[in-house]
Amino acid sequence: MDRIKSKAQPVILTGTSLTVDALVKVAREGLSVKIAKEALNRCKESHNFLRRCAKRGEAIYGVTRGVGASHGQVVGFDEAKPFNAALVRGHCTGVGPPVAENEVRAMMLARLNTMLLGTSGCQPKIAKYYASFLNKGIHPIVPRHGSVGEADVTCLAYVGLAMMGEGEAIYRGKKQSALDALSEAKLKPLALGPRDGLALVGSNAFAAGPGTLVCHDALQLMDMADVVYALSLEGFRGSLAPLDLATHGLRPFWGQAVSARRVSDMLVGSYLHDLPTPPRIQDPLSYRVATQVHGAARDVANNLAKQMAIQLNSSEDNPCVLVQEKRVVPCGNFEPLPWVLAFESLGQAFCHVSKLSCFRSVKMSMSE
Repeated sequence: MDRIKSKAQPVILTGTSLTVDALVKVAREGLSVKIAKEALNRCKESHNFLRRCAKRGEAIYGVTRGVGASHGQVVGFDEAKPFNAALVRGHCTGVGPPVAENEVRAMMLARLNTMLLGTSGCQPKIAKYYASFLNKGIHPIVPRHGSVGEADVTCLAYVGLAMMGEGEAIYRGKKQSALDALSEAKLKPLALGPRDGLALVGSNAFAAGPGTLVCHDALQLMDMADVVYALSLEGFRGSLAPLDLATHGLRPFWGQAVSARRVSDMLVGSYLHDLPTPPRIQDPLSYRVATQVHGAARDVANNLAKQMAIQLNSSEDNPCVLVQEKRVVPCGNFEPLPWVLAFESLGQAFCHVSKLSCFRSVKMSMSE
């Protein structure tokens, strides 16, 4: 992506109001972002509170203690810079082809917005660098395959690596060292401090960002599936009876009603309305139940969109910094299952949609 739409109205990020459509526009259309003042203030308060806790010597995962199997290791306050830099470098073990630029933008935006809730405790400059990367078009080279399990720690580490001036990035369509990209964009390599390393890698943004793009595409795909069904119904000289809205009203599933209405509207004026008698008493199942199946898939896709809207505006930090309560609490909000299950359901739903489409094609090839 060579061009960022810096003159267009930016997407305002508050940490609580990012939508699926807004993420798509930033990721694919190059819209810029702007961090709301109150959101940046939350980051500042969170960071300052966490630093005070660390200076008092409180045991805090990823701050005054190590991470993972080394969670019992003491990390001195004066060791924060090398510890956090090593934390990022140590997780850069991804393999495979690089992620597309629009997906990198999606993951950076997803992590930035969750960070703006003020529960990560990292320095506000981290959030500013995410915004600068998006607005200047600095896209770190991120391998597609990394960690398996809780959080996308491996792949996300490459964004932090680029912020430090290490690794590689694409800037203005050119692949180069991250240090050169920062220099051309008039940014200095970022020096990491307490909590920064864990804030950079401890997220599910690598899945949530591109996953939101998939969610957007799924809803569009269901619209296209209705179009294909309408065309196949005409090609098959099919019956319009299964589209009777009175019957759909007796089974008020939202998605079914939407698909039935859409297909009915597409077939207004079709020759099928002028047939003197139906060519057959009833059509094969793949024609009769299409709007029901499409509707069920549409329900799943719509539910996924709701789940992703929650995820994009939620805290997934561990530990979670609760400034107002003056507490730092270990938690499991990094668990992605609530929306992962929705993706699994979407995959199953699309199997049924594609199966019906295949069966309709077979029936048309066999018809006279």
